[in-house]
Amino acid sequence: YKGVSSQTTAERRGADVIVSGRGTDEEGRPYISRGTFTKVTASAFTYRLDRSTDSGKSWTEGVLVIDAKRVAAAAPR
Repeated sequence: YKGVSSQTTAERRGADVIVSGRGTDEEGRPYISRGTFTKVTASAFTYRLDRSTDSGKSWTEGVLVIDAKRVAAAAPR
């Protein structure tokens, strides 16, 4: 996944956070994206990014998926 984001907004919907953005891909083509943070806890979260290159008429879902889990009790300093 590569691209340059030029505008991003976020909103909370219930327990989820939706991040919407616009940018250009590695070949300079414009796209819009929507990222969703779900299952957010103190020790984990899931993030899924979807992307559209036709102004939202169709979406490529799951361009990037991250299942993050804390592996240490506290961050090292």
